Amino acid sequence: MQEDRRRDVLKRLSYIEGHVAGIRKMVEEDKYCVDILRQTYAVRKALEKLEAIVLEENLSIHKSRF
Repeated sequence: MQEDRRRDVLKRLSYIEGHVAGIRKMVEEDKYCVDILRQTYAVRKALEKLEAIVLEENLSIHKSRF
């Protein structure tokens, strides 16, 4: 993986980890369900973006082999 993409992926993973920890805290504190769902949606979108970056990197590696 290219270094700039690796940094981006690691940065996004840190964001996701922090966000999930925040969701855990919201559940522990019995926060409003809709607020929790909004946060899980944000994590899902962040994971989708992360997947897109990893997939793009993978495709570029394999494309260059042909």
